[in-house]
Amino acid sequence: DIQFSIKDLNELRRQAVMQLNEQRIKHQRTLKSVKLPNYKNTQKTIADMLVHVQNLTQAKAALKCNIKVLCIPFTDESMQIIEEAKLHNVQVIPYVSRIISDKELDEIKNHEIYPIINSIIIGDFGALHYFKDKKTILDTSLNITNRYSLNHEVFDFSDVILSLEMTENQINHLHTQKRIGIVAYGKAEMMIAKYCPISEHYFKEKKVG
Repeated sequence: DIQFSIKDLNELRRQAVMQLNEQRIKHQRTLKSVKLPNYKNTQKTIADMLVHVQNLTQAKAALKCNIKVLCIPFTDESMQIIEEAKLHNVQVIPYVSRIISDKELDEIKNHEIYPIINSIIIGDFGALHYFKDKKTILDTSLNITNRYSLNHEVFDFSDVILSLEMTENQINHLHTQKRIGIVAYGKAEMMIAKYCPISEHYFKEKKVG
């Protein structure tokens, strides 16, 4: 049997990611016009493309692509991104993590951009109740897949991004007056964990040593 230490496996993983990034940089992506489907489930057609970014650099790149809505996290760069978006007449909608603590909820409500935003994308039931003073948009992590979830009176939300599991046929048979969205391009989050025992042990040991 061949055995590898966790340290060696992590090193191999890092090298693989670095080599993959180098290959990606060599290939320039070209933007193509996307024809959005006109689903029959609502009276409103899908009109806007929401672009999620993680930081100011990504936001500046996205703003060059004639987008209408930019989705951003609550960070130290959030206000800068909003100022950049204003120059391009682009709407900004912040989003929150689907795993969020009480402390983080309070920090978001005290964030400098919170008073000036109208909408927020959430993926947690606690956040749905906590941010009642804003227009809430449900993201895919709440896994909305049927008309009962869409129209339930307990769920006080404005718009929804449907579950990644939905097919075109299923979407067409939903009956709701709410605006719905779908993920058209991106990568699906297979697993999320704020605490990883392996990483915590390895990186903590590396810092100490």
